[in-house]
Amino acid sequence: MTVRGVRDVLTVFDHLEAGKFQSVDFIEAYICPDGCVSGPLLVEGRYTAKRTAQQIAGRLGRQSAVKEEKVRSLFQEHFFDLEDEVKARVIKPLAPDLRQAVRLKQEKAEILARLPRKDCAACGAPDCRTLAQDILAGDAVIEDCVFVRLESLPSHPAASGTDSPGGPGAGIEHPETTMRPRGRKRRT
Repeated sequence: MTVRGVRDVLTVFDHLEAGKFQSVDFIEAYICPDGCVSGPLLVEGRYTAKRTAQQIAGRLGRQSAVKEEKVRSLFQEHFFDLEDEVKARVIKPLAPDLRQAVRLKQEKAEILARLPRKDCAACGAPDCRTLAQDILAGDAVIEDCVFVRLESLPSHPAASGTDSPGGPGAGIEHPETTMRPRGRKRRT
């Protein structure tokens, strides 16, 4: 069984835990909506990446599929088993004090309300929630969001194509300087 997208993966895992998938031997779960093709850290958008992958697959032609018997035998031989135990990471609390944690959670909600919730990853964070956390931690500023930065650009007659006293485009910064990333590291 293959499942894609956070909500669907969680639903399938909930059903699995409840014992509803007795006949399923293997589940391939992708957090991203279209599998790895649409992850938030891709250079191109989800639909463009999917189209590119389809074009490549079309050029390669039909490849022979892996025989189910071979996969089943590898599964029975424990070929796919993990060698080491997967250990859970410790989740740090927002703050040592409950009142401070509540205040930080409210601040995060306020920051998140100012963000577009597009989860485009153009800021360097994988999604808007992570950017809000980074802002709270002091590792980012809200202007790292391209959409927030665009909204803060001054409206100018030259932006709409009309002439201004200094000539067309006077007073407007070059897009390369206004849209340059601020050196944030991408989170994984």
